[in-house]
Amino acid sequence: MKYLFFDIETITAKTINNRIVSFGYVLTDENFNEIFKEDIFINPQEETKTDNNWEWKRIVTQDKEGFKAFYHKIKDLLEDVETIVVGHGTDFDVQYLIDECERYHFEPIDFNYLDTFKISKSLLPVNIKKGLKSLYDELVIHKETYTPHRSLDDACMTKAVFKELLNKARNSKISILENDEFISNSLRSVYGEMESFVRKEAGYFTCNFDIPVIGILVQCTYVRGSEKKKEEFHMYYDYAIDQFFTPKHPKKGSQPANSVLPKHAYDVAQNKAVFKIHKLWDLAKKRGAPQDFFYRKGYSLDNMKFKQIYYALTSYEVYAKYQQNTLLFDFKVALNDNYFKNAIGNKKGRCFDIKNIIKIVHTAETAQKSLLLMAKMKFGNKDKSFPKIQTHELPYSENITYLLAREYVDLLKNNNAEKNSDDTLVVGDKKYIPTQCAFSNNLFSKEFILPVLAEVNNK
Repeated sequence: MKYLFFDIETITAKTINNRIVSFGYVLTDENFNEIFKEDIFINPQEETKTDNNWEWKRIVTQDKEGFKAFYHKIKDLLEDVETIVVGHGTDFDVQYLIDECERYHFEPIDFNYLDTFKISKSLLPVNIKKGLKSLYDELVIHKETYTPHRSLDDACMTKAVFKELLNKARNSKISILENDEFISNSLRSVYGEMESFVRKEAGYFTCNFDIPVIGILVQCTYVRGSEKKKEEFHMYYDYAIDQFFTPKHPKKGSQPANSVLPKHAYDVAQNKAVFKIHKLWDLAKKRGAPQDFFYRKGYSLDNMKFKQIYYALTSYEVYAKYQQNTLLFDFKVALNDNYFKNAIGNKKGRCFDIKNIIKIVHTAETAQKSLLLMAKMKFGNKDKSFPKIQTHELPYSENITYLLAREYVDLLKNNNAEKNSDDTLVVGDKKYIPTQCAFSNNLFSKEFILPVLAEVNNK
């Protein structure tokens, strides 16, 4: 058994969620002897904002790779079944990890973890502060000098705090390691009751489709007698769920320059957003209703105008599986409560069918591009291609099992894998052949041609 103590640092992006800039971890044996420790610095690859106290985040990461380059390493560390993962305030770290996975169309990292914050709340008196540095100062006798909010230093402090909490628990005959009360799961933490949608049955994989998000800068004029007051605010309209978010869309991703969506998709979304906002404006004027977002207490609405309309996008994750020469999609999408934390008219536990939305905003060609992005990016190549992997023509056969192209990288890590000169892989009695296949589908009548790994019996 091993322990992995980890911490994540983020930086505020100017238009989207916080982005990870460092992943610090300490790997130990079961007696807390250090095996390896590292601070992985990660370039957020987006425009960020800082105050002077956090400028080091920008400086130290500016020449580093993005999250994509470290995904497999971090995933392997956290998902190792022989390792107990421990953090502090870990639910926040997990949300950032899942955000990055969604951003790059990666499968979410699925792991169990212990949280010293939660453990300390159960074991320690109420009057003891539960922040990491406070716990370290309170519990640890032989202290070292650490800088709070540096990932590796925080991971080291987490290790020391956990060791002391574990001793306290054992002295009180309380089990931490086997107690479900203390064990959390990354998917359960982020998706809650919708976790079952994330944990699909064997054979399903995740894929992503870009959906337009319309950003609108609105200026409202309010009056109270002779007094006039103007107020500006941003809203984001998500076409897929037909919902406005303010002040920012919780899952808003990279700008349309990185999107496969055609211009008409944004035009359709913009028209609907403008129609909806005018409808809400009319309702707000008629009712002066506080529950509408065109409202300022003590004032009456006088005027509203759009100062700016701009495009963004989000990426919705759906499920698919290869069934013979057909790619079958499962379009029922679940949204966790966290998604709606900034939504107007929040309704918890929502599910919706995204199939019609995809067909409205995508063409067969752009859907194909989204799937190619999903299949190729997971190799980790910057140009989303197969620069060093030969592909082979392989006639369809019912005894072939198809895998995502990214599985090639995972199979290479197998100690028994043999790579041939033609880039085929042999693992035990299975042979894996990089190829491409045309798949019929239940989304568009046009076939999708996708890079896949063909798994065949080597005998």
